[in-house]
Amino acid sequence: IGRGGGQVIPPARRALKASQLTASPVLQEPVYSIVVYFPRWSFQSVSSLLQELRAEILTTLASSSSSLSLSSSSSSSSSPSFLCIHALLPASESLGFTSELKRRTEHKGKIEWTFHGWRNVEGNCLDEKSYPGRIVAHLRQTKGLPLSIPPLEKYVE
Repeated sequence: IGRGGGQVIPPARRALKASQLTASPVLQEPVYSIVVYFPRWSFQSVSSLLQELRAEILTTLASSSSSLSLSSSSSSSSSPSFLCIHALLPASESLGFTSELKRRTEHKGKIEWTFHGWRNVEGNCLDEKSYPGRIVAHLRQTKGLPLSIPPLEKYVE
């Protein structure tokens, strides 16, 4: 018995969509590896900025490098005048980061970025109230799809 595309494609499509829903899907986002140099006095402000932007702080180091200092006078104290934070920053949160860093450090902060890779977005993308669920709803809206993901029962007989 010959089967045409009209008989094969619809059940194959339903099986594929059902398997995607039952596979515990996750969203991934691009992440930058950033190194931020800033004056010691602005530590609280810079670390709170990184937390607001969902950055994952990996290390914090002290630096007495004079190349980071904008003034020509050297520090007389033995404690380093600059700190360095190495963190992972989601690319979606990076817009405006440099200008906000400059504002919070009175233009004394410096940043270096490189693309680090991809990481999973925390949360369930099938839950409309979670952060990844809101991203999915926004993407579905821009594509003209219904905001909610169809339930599994629609695809399983």
